[in-house]
Amino acid sequence: SASWLPELVSGLCQTEEGNPFPVWQDGNISPCFNQLVLGALPHAGMAVLSACYLGMPRSDQLHTSPPCGWTLRLVTALLVVVLFAIDLSLVGVLQQPDMYLDILLDSCGVLAWMVHGSAIAVLMKTRFRRTRGPQLLLITTLLLVPNLVINLVICCNRHDCLSLTEPFKLMRFVLALARMLLLLGYLLAFAFPCISNADYTLYINAVDGSPLLPEDVQLDTGEIVAEDGSSYLSRLFYLWLDPLLRRGQRGELTRPTHVYHLPQKLQTSAVCQHFHHCWGACRRGTGVDDQQDSRSRWDDGSLPKGSGHEEVLELEGDVRLLRVLHKAFGLRYYILGVLKVMVNMSSFAGPLLLSRLVNFIED
Repeated sequence: SASWLPELVSGLCQTEEGNPFPVWQDGNISPCFNQLVLGALPHAGMAVLSACYLGMPRSDQLHTSPPCGWTLRLVTALLVVVLFAIDLSLVGVLQQPDMYLDILLDSCGVLAWMVHGSAIAVLMKTRFRRTRGPQLLLITTLLLVPNLVINLVICCNRHDCLSLTEPFKLMRFVLALARMLLLLGYLLAFAFPCISNADYTLYINAVDGSPLLPEDVQLDTGEIVAEDGSSYLSRLFYLWLDPLLRRGQRGELTRPTHVYHLPQKLQTSAVCQHFHHCWGACRRGTGVDDQQDSRSRWDDGSLPKGSGHEEVLELEGDVRLLRVLHKAFGLRYYILGVLKVMVNMSSFAGPLLLSRLVNFIED
């Protein structure tokens, strides 16, 4: 039935099915519009936009402590997460008719500010640390102000929220007021980041007293590990290759050292060493704990270095290859096999589908 959406909104907002989503109610903005459009939606946008900055590449040229403005913003984000979590527990205790709206808003708030705090922690280690940061993060934060203001106004108009006989409702009002103050502190920290230019422009070579390095010095791409600090979206669309492609477009890739390094666990020597190690472990008949420990050490790139010639000599004995592959690579090996089968099936089905399409067009 097509009426499931109005019924869902009506049940969520505790409104009539004829008018499930009122904008104005009892002389004020309705709680449904306030919590969903002005509350949950901006928090969802903050979470999505903040997640886009989680894969920013770190900079190794920052040797000073982070500006106090960035630190204050990070602490504010963590405190807001705590306040939303406390408010979520109070909503569960009160069991009011519109509790599902408050649960949705508080859940979105916890998630959004957690991701936002993580993004701030990442940006503090990047070139954005010398500035106020991306303007989009400020816009998403400003969009949260109307919801907080409306909630405070509604609480002030309702006498039970300020009554000592209703301690839980009074606590929710205090939490909303505290969130408003923290948000104000966040905006002040953004406006006055307390960034000192001297901390970032005076890079003096202490070895030979050479002149100051210019500010446009960039980290050579040959010193960067491929996919280091990249998000899943960046890895899916290969966005982490953009700096390298731009250098290639300018004709600056003239040496093998100008390209990215492979991660340690993907280098041929590391893969061979891990495979030889698992081969020897299968010969000795080690247990599941050793299997998981070996695979986790390979994931971290922390396998001990050894002689490749000596490990090749260990590839002897009655050991099944499938057992060694399972021990070495686990689920990755089977997923790769499934993907290979799907690719082969697609390659085989492509000409058949094209032939059927041509026959259909001819008919």
